[in-house]
This record gives sequence, C-alpha cells and structure tokens, in this order.
Amino acid sequence: MFTGGAIPNIRGVYCLLLVISYVLIYAEGYVINDYFDLNIDQINKPEKVVVDKIISRRWVIFWHVLLSVVGIAIGFYLDWTTNVRFLGLLNMGIVALLFVYSISLKKKLLIGNILVSALTAWAILVVTFCETSNLLRPDIIGSYTEKITRISFFVYSFCIRHFFNTGSCKRYGGYRWRQKVWL
Repeated sequence: MFTGGAIPNIRGVYCLLLVISYVLIYAEGYVINDYFDLNIDQINKPEKVVVDKIISRRWVIFWHVLLSVVGIAIGFYLDWTTNVRFLGLLNMGIVALLFVYSISLKKKLLIGNILVSALTAWAILVVTFCETSNLLRPDIIGSYTEKITRISFFVYSFCIRHFFNTGSCKRYGGYRWRQKVWL
C-alpha cells in the first residue's frame, strides 16, 4: 500500500510477467527483422549473420511465432488477473507494428525511425499505462502515481531524443539518414 491508499496494479510476480512479456515481444522483433534483413546483412556484415548459418529460415519463423504468442498471451493473462485493461491487445498491436516495420517501414526515410523509437520508449511507458486506473482516482492525487507518470514521460522523451542523436539511426545507401536529409 502506498500514499493515499493506492495499491499498484502490477506488483510482485505480475511485474515480472510484464517484463518477460515485453522482453519476448522485443526479442521477436529482432528475430523477424533478422529474417527480412538476411540479404542486406550478408553484404554489410557477413560474419554476424545468424539466419541460414546457425538457424534455418524455418526455425526463425517458428521462434518469431512462439515469442509473439507467448508475449501476447502473458499480456492477456495480466488483463485477466489484474486491473490492467487492453494490455494483450496492445501487445498484439506492437507485434503487428514490428512485423510491418521489418517488411517495409524500415525502408522509409523517417517513419521507420520514429516508429522504432516510439516502440522502444513504450517499454517504459507501459508501466504508466498499467497504473492508469490508479492515475484516474481523485483520492490519490499527489501520490506515487504522479511520480510514475512524470518519470515515465521523462524517460520516454529521453529515449526518443537519444535515438535520434546517436548512431542508432539506420543507414541508407551508405549514409546516415540525418546526413541525407540535412545535407
């Protein structure tokens, strides 16, 4: 129990399940991205290629589906057992967005980078989302939920800013996209 009588929606084993869910979903994003980047990776970094050298393409798809289904299922389990709502649906949306990114959006100049930075920062904001039922209670204003919200949005803005200010930006045609756009 925290200030104002609020009990966190995600605590104990549920917090661990939330972390595991997002680790699995983001791992799935890396797996499917490696699947669709195979030709480019064979040219740019042939020594680091995993698909077709260590793991067959069929097993990559299997792992993609398995990681996605387990991450989404954990989200629906948290929906069922806690006060959090729509987490399973949000997890489905993230899996779909990561798949669409891997197929086509990463080739788009700016939209792919914005999507990846937003999804990366969402891993932090999901804590605030899980506590929205506590955030909307007027009897606990000023308690830990406001602090969680402020910290989450600070970290969210930092993640997006950091993504665009570092080498995390994808390369297009041998140049970083910022160089293509601004020069």
